[in-house]
Amino acid sequence: MIYFYWSAEYLMTFLETLMSFVFCNAFLKKNNERSKYSAVLISFGIAALSLSTLYGSIKLFSKFNTIFIFAILVLIHKYYFNYRLLKTIGVELSYYAVLFVCDLITSAVVAIITNSTISNLFNGFSNGRVLGSLSAKLILIIICISFNKFAKKNKGLSYRASSIISIVSIIILLVCTALYFEQSKTQSDGMNFIMTICFIAILLLVITLYVCCIYFFTAQDNRREYELSNQQNNLLERSLKEHEHTFSLWKNNIHDYKNTILAMDSMIKNQQYDELSKYLSEQKDIFTHRAEFIHTGNNTVDTVINTKYSLAKEKNITYTVNAAMPDKCRVSDIHLATILGNLIDNSLEACEQEIDPYIDIKIVTEKNFLLINVINKCSKTSNSTETTKVDKVKHGIGLKSVSNTVKEYDGDFNLSFEDGQAIASIMIQN
Repeated sequence: MIYFYWSAEYLMTFLETLMSFVFCNAFLKKNNERSKYSAVLISFGIAALSLSTLYGSIKLFSKFNTIFIFAILVLIHKYYFNYRLLKTIGVELSYYAVLFVCDLITSAVVAIITNSTISNLFNGFSNGRVLGSLSAKLILIIICISFNKFAKKNKGLSYRASSIISIVSIIILLVCTALYFEQSKTQSDGMNFIMTICFIAILLLVITLYVCCIYFFTAQDNRREYELSNQQNNLLERSLKEHEHTFSLWKNNIHDYKNTILAMDSMIKNQQYDELSKYLSEQKDIFTHRAEFIHTGNNTVDTVINTKYSLAKEKNITYTVNAAMPDKCRVSDIHLATILGNLIDNSLEACEQEIDPYIDIKIVTEKNFLLINVINKCSKTSNSTETTKVDKVKHGIGLKSVSNTVKEYDGDFNLSFEDGQAIASIMIQN
């Protein structure tokens, strides 16, 4: 009979681990192409690891085993979903809260039927434990699959959402643990019935909270996407005007080139070779300066940086670029245009009020991180990213757009002011 109980424990642990992948997939955006079958294989392995730590233990409900497997799952889910550690811990806590409440509900019901206590069912082999565990896993499967389908279009939790869910999950785990130890002091059908009602209420509260979080923060994401779309439209409109301006400069250059040819022809006819040599030397310097084109390895980035270069040149702003884009960039072209366009536009605007203005752009890839730095001369000393202009509705959108775009890739955006310059730094895992 003992083999039957151990086999049942293995099955329950396997289902718990497998459902953790399903649950986390509802809240964490998967940023890789790992096979779904790998989750099944990992679950088989963790189930075996969990039972090996319990083998020979008097109490099946082991605190050490729970914490140990929790840590293992957090590390595996971080690798599997390619997500930040703190967010992964928060979602894992949420899953454990749901798992614990499901186990307590079914165990309380079985305790009423068998005239036992929840702690006795948790800590020893019995048919009641097998029945309660099977029922709990059935409820868990329904909840996890429902969450996964409900949050199918979810792009991942924001920091606020993960923080709220983490805090509530910890509170729920503490409350349920306190109730568990409280009922272990007595063996009463009345107490078990009260515990059952409490645990059901807690489970309904948890489900309602998570559904509301998904609704609320998905709505927030949609609102940010709407704002970003508007910002992108404005960026495209501004880019069109800049291209028209660039085309106008090109027409002027063609006209200048025509005059240059006429001047050279006149010098040759008049045999003014010394003057022609001097003139050619001057034109060579001008041509070299005009022919400068910055290559980064990405056409979109090239277009943005070179278009802004023309504007900086008109405003007599020193414009230096040290940029090399990776062959495969995780950030989409439209988002790269949004980030660089807004940052350089802000720098150009800030430099208009400065003496000897300059803009320095650096884009590199280090240790699988895309690093973007835009530095400009700025006498402003405040670290606030809020615009100081009167019309705060129309202005200050650029930095918010950059911040929201970077958050979509779970990256970091920082704007600081030091030593008379503004430094915009972005780091995104590539």
